[in-house]
Amino acid sequence: MSNLSFFVYTITCLVFAYGQALKMLDSNQGVVISMFIANCFFFIFMTKKAYNIWKNKKIYFNLKILIVYILALLTYGLLIYIIVSKEMENSWKFYDTVNVISVLSMFLILFLTVKINTIVNLLGAVVKGIPQLTFAFTIWQEGNLGVSLEMIVAFHILTLPRCFQNYKLWKSNKADKNKKTMFISEVVNEATWVIVTIAFFTTWKSEDKSSLFFIVILIPYIFPDSFK
Repeated sequence: MSNLSFFVYTITCLVFAYGQALKMLDSNQGVVISMFIANCFFFIFMTKKAYNIWKNKKIYFNLKILIVYILALLTYGLLIYIIVSKEMENSWKFYDTVNVISVLSMFLILFLTVKINTIVNLLGAVVKGIPQLTFAFTIWQEGNLGVSLEMIVAFHILTLPRCFQNYKLWKSNKADKNKKTMFISEVVNEATWVIVTIAFFTTWKSEDKSSLFFIVILIPYIFPDSFK
């Protein structure tokens, strides 16, 4: 990860948190609190994996990867705090119950059908993927007034580079289970967010527009040396 990419990532995290926080202060339409909680668990899991990689090889690149996951964890922690402190009416919805049941059911199925090592490899993918699919369905059903454009766009800016970086980490040492787990988790993370993005834009109304100029933050990512 180049210093430019790291800088863009940090700024994008701030915009992500700021834009979504403002939206949720006005409305919880489309918001699924269990998805944010699942994201917190996901980034705790990924931060632990990133820490293990850094501890095994304490180089600057690995440290930046660790900081990236810590920033993501803090971002989702802030959003959960806003939901709880604001005491949003009906903050726990039917879709949240569906998330919990679906995740637990998937783990039960995996426990009965595959080896423990496989379950560990898929842990992040299940915790992240299922709640985000439910999130997409909720947006289709309710609308997206509580979901910010900043979060939708920033998510891709944050996740796509992590997919690429984790692929490079895993490719450098395919025997490292931490690196393999992180790569699988991020690919599922991005794939399910594509579905969330489709749901958001198919329900997007003109009055929902906010900070469309934010997309210009993508510009630094077109440089060929961004991920040297």
